[in-house]
Amino acid sequence: MSAAELVPVALTVLAASVVQGMTGFAFALVAMGILPVLIGLRDAIVLLMVLGIAGNLIQLALLRGGWDRRDLVYLWIGAGVGLPLGVAVQARELPGLTRILGLVLATYSLWQWTRRPTPRAPRHAAGGIAAGALGGLLGGALGTSGPPIVIWGQLREWSPDRARATQVAYFATTGAVQLGLYARGDMVAPAVLTAAGGLLPVLVAGLFVGMWIGRRLDARRFRQVVLAILLVLGVRLVIAG
Repeated sequence: MSAAELVPVALTVLAASVVQGMTGFAFALVAMGILPVLIGLRDAIVLLMVLGIAGNLIQLALLRGGWDRRDLVYLWIGAGVGLPLGVAVQARELPGLTRILGLVLATYSLWQWTRRPTPRAPRHAAGGIAAGALGGLLGGALGTSGPPIVIWGQLREWSPDRARATQVAYFATTGAVQLGLYARGDMVAPAVLTAAGGLLPVLVAGLFVGMWIGRRLDARRFRQVVLAILLVLGVRLVIAG
């Protein structure tokens, strides 16, 4: 990675890690809007995968538990199905996936902003497994497994702390499996791993800033921030897709 590429890449990682620290998701979604233009789609996915695993492990240690254990198991089961399919899709580099993802995010966000209050979604194994599978599919194909997990958490009405903890636990574990699948398919460039190591201090700085902001958000404001981020990212993906 050249010096000309390093500065915008570092600034992108910083911005994405602040959002990740604040909400517990969206690291890859924020960064994927810029990094593929700078270093290519596949290298961007691998770079964000490595940094995402590191960031999620850091947050997991700082959050000290608090995740929804049963929902997390359902999500993991689904990911076991979705991840291999997503990696196979990425290997074929099928077009149009980012635009579809953006449309789903924008539609969901607008629906959540305008709908009347409804009862909390019950804890059904099928719902959690479906969310985990779709998250695994998107993670393997685009490096962005967050949207289905965040939407499931919104429907389940997780508290801000439970949402952050459950999401980062899912992302850390599935990200490690995803990286292994990419490595097995010879889709990981050593230069990208070196770049990820150099960007770790930037990642850590952004996470701490974001977590400091996130601790000052109550449940209502947290939900509003999450929906606003999903809407902006969705519209951007539709336009740029």
